[in-house]
Amino acid sequence: MSSARLFAVVGHDPPQEALDILAGLATLQLFDTPEELVSSGIRPFGLMVGHAPAISEDTMSHLPSLRLLVCLCVGTNHVDLAAAGRRGVAVSNVPAYGTEEVADAAVTHILNLYRRTHDTLLDRSRPGPAPSTPREIGAFAKGITRLRGQKLGLVACGPIGQAVVLRLKPFGFDISFFDPFLQPGIEKVFGIRRHLSLDDMLAESDCLSIHCPLTKGTKHLLNADAFRKMKRGVRIVNTGRGGVIDEDALAVALNNGTVFSAGLDVQEVEPFNWEDSPLKACPNVVCTPHVAWYSDESLAEMWRMAAEEAKLVLINCQQDTPLPISKALKNCVNGRFYEEPSSI
Repeated sequence: MSSARLFAVVGHDPPQEALDILAGLATLQLFDTPEELVSSGIRPFGLMVGHAPAISEDTMSHLPSLRLLVCLCVGTNHVDLAAAGRRGVAVSNVPAYGTEEVADAAVTHILNLYRRTHDTLLDRSRPGPAPSTPREIGAFAKGITRLRGQKLGLVACGPIGQAVVLRLKPFGFDISFFDPFLQPGIEKVFGIRRHLSLDDMLAESDCLSIHCPLTKGTKHLLNADAFRKMKRGVRIVNTGRGGVIDEDALAVALNNGTVFSAGLDVQEVEPFNWEDSPLKACPNVVCTPHVAWYSDESLAEMWRMAAEEAKLVLINCQQDTPLPISKALKNCVNGRFYEEPSSI
């Protein structure tokens, strides 16, 4: 009789490599939505989900056998971590995947906002000849700014922020960061400046790049009050989480010129829809649909790391005296809430 545990996978198709890692340990059943999973009536031991949709306590209440939830992403703000812990569900993520991709995407947005590539493309629908004289080009490309000496402020400077530093220092940016959770000395390693106050960084930065997670403390961190403290004409890039920016306040700031331009890979409401967004009539805003994490390689890496994390738990469960699941994981993110159930 097989001892393989049942895992539900929502919204993703596992590659063969992940199936091979879990062979003999887990059987995977695929669903498009949490609602479809709940309606199926199955009782999975594990659940694998991406950065959407939300996994609420109500969803978990219909999955009484659930003991492990692996997020196929870095952020876990879409999961009720406290409720999961109370219900004996350990939650894990894959924090090390896609670092290069998100950093590359942030840099792409930053360079685009400075060089205005999105505005100065020779669109095939544009009538007539392209601008050619200095006067025409100056009007067409107004706002393009030299990169060297521009002050770039990073909101958080973890692995992705540090990867951005490595990519942009050769361009001559004057880089600083605000991150109260980062150990002292990182600024010396990278030759950048550290701010002890977010307000100080907002006041001096020509461009801001957001790399913090979405928590109660960072929800609407950039709000109307924060925009009033910024240098006029600032550029803003967000590849972190959409809820860090109050988009209604950003729309006002874009329209009154406080913010010159914005590049957003993440939005407050996802999937993003221009028609429903307060940014739909704003100038100089570029949105991509939460794709900064993606490359063919990062997708494979994400699944490999997630499968290996699940494998740790499944092997642990086969031991005569298994560890609590939260202790068997490399990346348990709700350990402070976790209550080990009487049976696994």
